[in-house]
Amino acid sequence: MIFSCKPINVDYQRVKGQWVIDYIEYENKPINNKILTNNINFKENNEIFIPITYLTSKKDNNQYWEFIKINNRKYLRINTTNIVFNGNYKMNFVRSKNYKGLLIELKSNSTYIKAHKLLSQY
Repeated sequence: MIFSCKPINVDYQRVKGQWVIDYIEYENKPINNKILTNNINFKENNEIFIPITYLTSKKDNNQYWEFIKINNRKYLRINTTNIVFNGNYKMNFVRSKNYKGLLIELKSNSTYIKAHKLLSQY
């Protein structure tokens, strides 16, 4: 069962905004040096800015993000033709003793992302 969640919830507010990618893997290989920028911007209207990678050379103008539920588990869905970022992601918000901002880990079948949110503090 798949359905979209309404945007008025805690996860939406936490995810929305600009994130700096600290680490990224695609198919179990680090690709930090293969992305042209190291930020993701989850915009309020569910549009998303994701980096162009050396694995995908064109920009997708119809990409978006949303929350979905599959078997009662919430996922962050990134819909794009960019093979690195396209997919359903398990989300894990992390607190760090060394960093006083919001951290997130995103894991799909092929991609793992560790990022911190710009201008956030907890």
